[in-house]
Amino acid sequence: MPSFDLHAEWLGNVQPQGLLVTAPALITHGIVPNMDTSTLADLQARLSTWGVAPTLPALLTGVFGWQPSDVLSGTDVPDELAVLLPETGHALRPDHAVPDPMPAQCAPPWQLLIRDVPAGADFDAPILHGSWPASPHHLMTRLLQGTGVPTGLLVSPDAVRLIHLPPGEAAGHATFPVPEMLAVRGRPMLAALHMLLEEQRLFGDPAHCLPVLLRDSRKHQDTVSAKLSGQVLGALHALLRGLHTADRRARTDRIARLASRWPNELYGGLLTALMRLVFVLYAEDRGLFPDNALWADNYSLSGLFTRLRADAALNPDTMDDRFGAWAQICALNRIVHSGARHGTLVLPARRGRLFDPDRYPFLEGRDTAADPPAIPRVSDAIVLAILDGLLMLDGQRLLYSGLDVEQIGAVYETMMGFTTELTSGPSLAITSSARSGAATVVNLDKLLAEPAGKRSAWLKANAERKLSENMARAVREARSLPALEAALHSAVDRDATPVAVPAGTPVLQPTPERRRTGSHYTPPSLTRPIVRDTLAPVLAALGTAPTPEQILALRILDPAVGSGAFLVEACRQLAAELVAAWGRAGVTPALPPDQDALEHARRLVAMRCLCGVDRNPFAVEMARLSLWLATLARDHEFTFLDHALRHGDALIGLPRTRIADLHWAPRQEGAQLAMQLIRPRIGRAAVERQRVRDALEGEGEEVLRPMLDRADAILDNVRRIGDAVCAAWFGQGAERGAARARVVAQARLESDYMAAGQRWQDALASGAFLRGRLADADHAYQPFHWDIEFAEVFERENPGFDAVIGNPPYAGKNTYKKGNVPGFPEWLQAIHPGSHGNADLSAHFFLRGYDLLRQGGALGFVATNTIRQGDTRESGLRARLARGATITRARRRLRWPGDAAVVVCV
Repeated sequence: MPSFDLHAEWLGNVQPQGLLVTAPALITHGIVPNMDTSTLADLQARLSTWGVAPTLPALLTGVFGWQPSDVLSGTDVPDELAVLLPETGHALRPDHAVPDPMPAQCAPPWQLLIRDVPAGADFDAPILHGSWPASPHHLMTRLLQGTGVPTGLLVSPDAVRLIHLPPGEAAGHATFPVPEMLAVRGRPMLAALHMLLEEQRLFGDPAHCLPVLLRDSRKHQDTVSAKLSGQVLGALHALLRGLHTADRRARTDRIARLASRWPNELYGGLLTALMRLVFVLYAEDRGLFPDNALWADNYSLSGLFTRLRADAALNPDTMDDRFGAWAQICALNRIVHSGARHGTLVLPARRGRLFDPDRYPFLEGRDTAADPPAIPRVSDAIVLAILDGLLMLDGQRLLYSGLDVEQIGAVYETMMGFTTELTSGPSLAITSSARSGAATVVNLDKLLAEPAGKRSAWLKANAERKLSENMARAVREARSLPALEAALHSAVDRDATPVAVPAGTPVLQPTPERRRTGSHYTPPSLTRPIVRDTLAPVLAALGTAPTPEQILALRILDPAVGSGAFLVEACRQLAAELVAAWGRAGVTPALPPDQDALEHARRLVAMRCLCGVDRNPFAVEMARLSLWLATLARDHEFTFLDHALRHGDALIGLPRTRIADLHWAPRQEGAQLAMQLIRPRIGRAAVERQRVRDALEGEGEEVLRPMLDRADAILDNVRRIGDAVCAAWFGQGAERGAARARVVAQARLESDYMAAGQRWQDALASGAFLRGRLADADHAYQPFHWDIEFAEVFERENPGFDAVIGNPPYAGKNTYKKGNVPGFPEWLQAIHPGSHGNADLSAHFFLRGYDLLRQGGALGFVATNTIRQGDTRESGLRARLARGATITRARRRLRWPGDAAVVVCV
């Protein structure tokens, strides 16, 4: 039997939960289970003998061939491996520990921690420890997290479970049931367990030891993320195609109308639909939905996928004429949002924006939220194609529980940077030759109309496609649309356009920014050390034993949040600090039944400590989902995050003093009058926003949404004044001066605060007009006024953020000039006096981030090497060093740990 099939057999029987080991990693190391019949019979005999007197030494020496000295037990296990549990006030210890034979290569110097479990005990069933319920599996994961040892073993007479939990990543585990391994059909599982735990695997060649296999399997998962990202983008194309086809069946033009008039509304709905599916699959694999037949038969996505595959196998020619799957998905979305209770089926209402059925009503065949649902007749073939792209990888079922939240973020980011449009003639999606490029839909009529010798250049300019010599010749010689389509055959993205589509077809089209920059998520190997090193001085400033209140008072910002990778890591690290603080204080909050201390801490940290901003509104949605996944609790609503994650341009906006000046530069024109309007409103809004941050973890959207709405309403006029001043700047020539004069002149008409109301509205209307006009321009922008939008952060003593972290965009002047509103480079120089016009965009994020810090705060960023070179260095790092900043840690050259050909500084 081929090596891959050998691994597929035992993996299929064991069904690992999460990422443990992968077949490609094992094959790379030349490791396969020994399926020799006589060897397996001997192993079964030894395992049977151990079952009569099940002691761990007998298992390790008798079955796996260890030496008695290979493991420490009982009182020989050092105290350094004990972890205090705040929930009980007692220390959690391993029953056994396996030292690493080459400790210089291992940190910490332990290969395995082992805990004994009594016969008949379920590894996943909670057991009361005093008044606190926790399962053996949960206790082991807490032990691994607390000690930093990544691998553990649970052993009972009934089963053996191997668990791998690298610091800051998701756990993976596999359970090997003893009764099944003693049967003939269980021999592949026994061979695999012996392969993973035999003496040579832990104490033999270090190049092929168990820790290396587990580590390399994690590396292989990065490849999984890249492949899955492509498939999910294909699913997005399929969904658009399915909804458009459903429109044609119903003789309506809803999707085409959206693509023509409101393309971002259509794109946002498609993106949201896929994000909903990814969330449900993740939650299903985590066991967060009911485990009963009613759920499996009527709502589960995994169950739906199984049924659709069976239908396709039996009736492959009729799947395009079968319907019902999309209706089930729509019903599932409503249940997740609003909850359900029917017999044994009990689901909490998750609420939040993601599953709100009124947010994108066209997904349910509605034009407005007030319309009744008229579910589009999306074929079962389309739904199967979408689920196949989400669930199958290299012919195997993908488990989302094995993906880190950051890896799921990589999938989201693949779908970023698109819009929708209607084709204006027969069109095909042409794949880009650029490493990170996306397929561009091109009009074949336009290409055919080009002079034959210029067609290759046209494709390179419009689709970033560099043609091979043979393809270029065929395109040059084409004299008809069929000939041109044939010439481009190997360059077509079949997920986007399986065949040439006619005029009037809605398609996904990459934005110019997407074509220029691509998309790469920041992996944990980068986020973890950056967050750790940035938080270190902030935590040290709190003293040797920070209190829970001090930790929850910290405010951490990512000003270019993307899919939220840095905030997810900050959430993890601060939650661990909070749990430790609870332990030091001897006070643990009352924990909900569906949360342990660490899960509860993550939800509190996400609500109180984290802030994120992005100019792309869909990135904000993805960051929100990432934090929801990181803080998910079985019986709770989504963590409320709308006050923490905001949409806006981090570099366009004004501090309150300049809003009061009614000018982008300090002028003191109208400042006294404006501050009479602004200061009290900011103060009242800060109180409302702080109430949201201080809310109890269990308070949901119904309680917190009105508080946030009140804060936003209080700030609305202040925000609009700031927007008006920004809009005046981005006017052109005389128009800029006229707009500026209008805003200031109308403000000056006011003689006192009480009389300000009506005429201020006139000035604000001017700003609204300018803002609305620019929002419809080629480069729309949304100003973000930092000390207005995060009023509670800037109203406190020593205002500002405690830490600013992230991977801000980097782009040269020409690139960011093309991708922004006219006047943007000049704006950057106006708000950052002394900066050079040729400085990289990242330098301005360093300047902005430093200005947002409170005294004693810390900043940690990823940047390109240009941050330490020439004009970018002078404008960014040197400028802030001159103002008192200190660089505490820097890596000058670091190759990006992924498929992006980028060298960065940290």
